[in-house]
Amino acid sequence: MIGAGGGVGLKKALIVLESLSEPRLVAATARRHGLSRSLLVTWRRVLRENRSKSEAGFVRADVAESEPGAGGGFIGERDSPFD
Repeated sequence: MIGAGGGVGLKKALIVLESLSEPRLVAATARRHGLSRSLLVTWRRVLRENRSKSEAGFVRADVAESEPGAGGGFIGERDSPFD
């Protein structure tokens, strides 16, 4: 979340989300909340950077159970595709 602390961080996040809801809403959202446009742009950048850091290193993985005799589990020496 943006900023530190419960209510303040939540309020900043809600303002940023409002500004992201439609194209070209940065200036209008900033005016509505009594903020400078540059401050809101900074908050948006911080949110984007934090989001990309938290999502880095994770990939989707689907795990399926193997049927008996299907050779599931770890690759053994004789099953190695690198021989």
